[in-house]
Amino acid sequence: MKIFWTIVISLFAACGLSSCSNDNGTSSGKQSEVLAEAMAHNLDLFYYYNSLTSATADTVYHQINALAYGKVTQQQLNTAAATFLRMRLLYEQTEAFFLGPNSHFDIDADINKWPLDHQSFDQLMTSGSQLETVSGLPSSIVGFHGLEYILYREGKVRNVSDLTAREIQYAQLLIADLRLRLAQVRCGWTAADTELKQLLAAHALPYTAPDESDYRTYMLKAYTTKQLAAALLTGDHGMGGLSDEIAYTKLNRPYSSDSTYIESPYSMTSLDDLERNLASISNVWYGAPLKKGTASFHSYFASYAAAEGQKVEEALVNCKKSLEAIPKPFVSHCKDASVPLAIKAFEQLTAALSDANDYIQNNEK
Repeated sequence: MKIFWTIVISLFAACGLSSCSNDNGTSSGKQSEVLAEAMAHNLDLFYYYNSLTSATADTVYHQINALAYGKVTQQQLNTAAATFLRMRLLYEQTEAFFLGPNSHFDIDADINKWPLDHQSFDQLMTSGSQLETVSGLPSSIVGFHGLEYILYREGKVRNVSDLTAREIQYAQLLIADLRLRLAQVRCGWTAADTELKQLLAAHALPYTAPDESDYRTYMLKAYTTKQLAAALLTGDHGMGGLSDEIAYTKLNRPYSSDSTYIESPYSMTSLDDLERNLASISNVWYGAPLKKGTASFHSYFASYAAAEGQKVEEALVNCKKSLEAIPKPFVSHCKDASVPLAIKAFEQLTAALSDANDYIQNNEK
C-alpha cells in the first residue's frame, strides 16, 4: 500500500524522535554557523544528484522511444538497457534524501515499488486493452521494475527477437512516466530548469513547495538547522531511515522470510543498488562531491564532537566491507552467512547516526 509522506511529517517525525529542543543548547556561534552551512550545502547536493538522475532519464527516454518493433537492433537494446541501469543506480544514490519533493509528491512509492507483480504484468501484456498511459495501473507493474523486467532477464539484456510489440510500447510508456516523475523531483529543488517546468506544467504535475517556492528555499526558511539535521540523520526519509530500510527490508526480509522480496532481481544488480544506497548516506555525511573543506556533517563533527563523528565513519566503512562480502548476485545468495553480518553493520550505522543526532539536539542552540 502506498504511503503518502509529506515533508512536514518527515521533518517533525524525525524531530519528535530526537527531541528537537533549544533548551539545552550550548554551542558557540561559530559551531552553529558551521552546522547551518552544512545543511545548506546538503540541499545543494540533493539538487546535484537529482539533476544527474533526471538528465540520464531523458537520455533513456530518447533511446527507448527510438526502438521500433521489427527494426530494433540488439545493439540499440543493449545501449538503452545500459543507460537504464545508470539511471537506476543514480536514483539509488538519492535515497538518503527522499525528504522534500520526492516524499511530498509520493514519487518513490509510485515508481519504485517491488517486487514486480508478475500476474498483473502478464495479464496486461496479453490483454487487448489500450496502452495510452500508466495512470490507473498498479504501482507494482510500473516504474523502474516494470521497465527492468522488459529489458533484463537473469542478469542479461534480453534477446531483441524476444521482445513483443506490446512490450516495446509499454516500455515507452514507462520511461515517459519515469522521465516526468524524476524531473518533478529535480525541479522541486531549484528555481531554475524552466524548460523542464514547462514540461511538467503540460502534464499537470506539481513540483513547488507548500509556499510555491523551491524546496531549498522553503526548507531553509521553514525549519531550524536542528530540525533539518534531525530529518537527515534519523528521519524516515534521511540517512537513518535508509540505513534501517537496508538492514530490515532489503537484507533481512529476503534472508529471513521471503527470498522473492528482492530489489532489481532481473538485472541482478541488487547489491549494486545497496552499494549506491550506502554511497548516498556517505555523500550526505561528507558533503560529496562538493569541494574539500566545504562544511558537512563530517567537518562539523571533526571539529566539535569527534567521537560521535568517528563512530559514524567507522560504521560507514564496516557497511561497505559487509556489502562487498556478500556474493553476487544477491538473488542467488540472499541466504548466505554474510548477510546477517551486513544487517548488523547497518544496525550499527543507524545507531551511530542516532547518537550524532543526539549530540546536535542536546548541544546546539
